[in-house]
Amino acid sequence: MRRLTVTTASILALGVSSAVPGQAAPRPEVSAQSADRAAPDREEGRTLQQMLATEGAVQNAPRNLSLRSGGVSRVSFVKGQMNGISVNAPIPAADEAVLSYQVRVPEDTYEGIYSRVGGKMPGLAGVPDDETLWYASSGGKLKRDSWSVRLHPRQSSLNGVGRPWWDAYVYAPRADGRRHQRWGIQVPLTDGLNGEGEHLRMPVDRWFEVRMRVELNTPGKDDGELDIWIDGVQGVKLRDVRWRDAGVTTPINTFMGNTFVQPRAPENGYVDFREFRIGPATGSGSATEGDGKKDAGRSRSTATTSARESAGSPFGAGRAWVDPNSKAARAAAAATDPQEEEALRRLAAEGSAVWIGDWTEDVATTTADVVRRAESKRQTPVFAAFAIPDRDCSGGHSAGGAADAAAYREWIDSLAEGVRGSGAVVILEPDALADLDCLSAAGRAERARLLAEAGKELTAAGATVYLDAGFPGGQSAQEMAKRLKAAGVKGVRGFSLNVSNYSSTAASTAYGREIRKELGGSGHFVIDTSRNGAGPVSSEDEEASCNPPGRRIGDGFTTETGDPAVDAWLWVKPPGESDGACNGGPAAGKWWQERAVQLAGD
Repeated sequence: MRRLTVTTASILALGVSSAVPGQAAPRPEVSAQSADRAAPDREEGRTLQQMLATEGAVQNAPRNLSLRSGGVSRVSFVKGQMNGISVNAPIPAADEAVLSYQVRVPEDTYEGIYSRVGGKMPGLAGVPDDETLWYASSGGKLKRDSWSVRLHPRQSSLNGVGRPWWDAYVYAPRADGRRHQRWGIQVPLTDGLNGEGEHLRMPVDRWFEVRMRVELNTPGKDDGELDIWIDGVQGVKLRDVRWRDAGVTTPINTFMGNTFVQPRAPENGYVDFREFRIGPATGSGSATEGDGKKDAGRSRSTATTSARESAGSPFGAGRAWVDPNSKAARAAAAATDPQEEEALRRLAAEGSAVWIGDWTEDVATTTADVVRRAESKRQTPVFAAFAIPDRDCSGGHSAGGAADAAAYREWIDSLAEGVRGSGAVVILEPDALADLDCLSAAGRAERARLLAEAGKELTAAGATVYLDAGFPGGQSAQEMAKRLKAAGVKGVRGFSLNVSNYSSTAASTAYGREIRKELGGSGHFVIDTSRNGAGPVSSEDEEASCNPPGRRIGDGFTTETGDPAVDAWLWVKPPGESDGACNGGPAAGKWWQERAVQLAGD
């Protein structure tokens, strides 16, 4: 058996053709960190041409591949031919991995080709070490020791959909409750998941993202997983895949796929690709060994979290949960003035965090209910955890918290139970690090320990955690980075900024970049934009941060922030809830309709 040491953090390739003669390619012997979340910074996306330089890659039809400006790889189709580009390449061996890339399908190609014939797009496979890379199961042949999955654009005439649609094309012994016959098991991508609901549309004339996550099964058991997203909307979620029969331990080790049309292209056309990324979702991605069992020390929820993090944004559902029974929604329903109703409905239409604190009865049940309701709408549940002992000890309007460290640990246990396995986002303890100066040295050390423990437990439960880091103008970036390190920021996704504050998005982004620099370039962050549309009040007194007049809501939820380190702009503090009994407002957290209408004003 020939072997090759691969040192790059991730190796990608784009493939086509199921039975092309070739020499047996050496398999990689590597241990690679995830290219997206597990690493400190998101790895740069690659062009197809860069990936073809990988030792051991095989290809055909290079004439159909060209490099365009902006790092775009173009695969061309010629009328009357079944063609495209064919490449398979070795990748770091893993039992779980995430593949992502961006695609642009021109309208002419959509109408002239994909509406009329089918095709293939990239995927993942497992191939025995001593076999050629073309050995991957496909073309009507499922080998016992190989498996594959690719994305399959289908023509409009199939299934009466009336437009091009997608399916996952699975070559494995069993998936979606079906056994493999001759051809691949077809699992349509639909908004109800796995063939239920409407078929996901193929975006046209714009860039969109494809993400595919594979977790291999325990050999011989139906416990493998497959997730596929198109532009952030999940269309496949299988938890019963038998990728490998008993005795087969082939890991994920090959990128393969088909970017071509079949049987022949009815017109000339092309598809553009960019930003290829692939990586094991759990660090080293060790292959199955010994008795053929998965690593017993890694829970299913932890594995799912790792893969979600490798895939890119933690907001895979596309937006933060919009509570149909929020305070703003109830106020809008009761409003009698049309203009006031319009303003309140503007607030109600935007998702915001659900605040969970020492006042919350049955934390586990409350959070689990929010998770269930959010997932039913394919939205991301976002929580602000707000129960640290000695909360707001500097004399603010939100004083309180758990009675002591033991009570807080129990509270975190309940929160972790409520979000377990859900992929929820947790903003961990707003102002807890910014407000350390009112504590004794022992109190500061205990708070850091509690935050580190909480972040670790919530992350292990499947949540994406952001430690709160205050706002620009509070602590220096150097001091805040020091506090974040002590509170275990390296063990969570990153940090949050501007929660319940009014600093501009630009200032918050600049502050976040300074903090990241002090952290050695690691850590993603989110920014609370709920009330920063007019920026802060130019004053250093209480009016600047507690119900300042003349403020406006900021940008709504988006992951298109223009900075890869900024995961999202989102509303953490629900607009309309008071900062406290200051500037005419009611107690902290109470609904203040007059201010809500003002914030939503033009």
